[in-house]
Amino acid sequence: MTEWIDDNTIKGELSAAEFRQKVIENMKARIAKEQKEGKPGNYGNDGYVTVYQELRRHNGTSYWLRVIRYFAVSRPDFEPMGVRAINSIGKHVVVESPVEIPYDLKDFLDLSEFLYRDSLHSHQMDWTLKQQWEALDELAVSDCDQLDTLKPVFENKVKDLRSQLAKFIKRIARREKTWQQI
Repeated sequence: MTEWIDDNTIKGELSAAEFRQKVIENMKARIAKEQKEGKPGNYGNDGYVTVYQELRRHNGTSYWLRVIRYFAVSRPDFEPMGVRAINSIGKHVVVESPVEIPYDLKDFLDLSEFLYRDSLHSHQMDWTLKQQWEALDELAVSDCDQLDTLKPVFENKVKDLRSQLAKFIKRIARREKTWQQI
């Protein structure tokens, strides 16, 4: 269970010094990759660092809840560039599935946001971290609960797709016969 120090800090979250160290590590790795590829500056000077995460499980399905912080730095010293944040507290929450679901499959099944959400919406800009965390956890639980009802929906989509493919293949076969007669 998540232990809160205050509404914007989770016990076990990276400290400011640990966050800074992660930023430096990320930037050094980025520069090494740029040098290896011969493309200096190709990957920019900003990014995200996960400062806390929990693997949770509901109704037999696992999901990650992560707290993310944005960074923007100057080179070569990696000093922070001003106060740039994506919301009022400089942190946001994401839900992610530990199992990669291919985008095409998610799109086909109308699951584009299934266990893949964030708290970067305009109505959430002034939310505390705790509000973000609880809202996204609730959405993830709802996604997990929805799985039992989705199986027949998926089966019908696959059945319809098979039918459409069979019709398409027949049309192609008829067209090929027509071409052969010419």
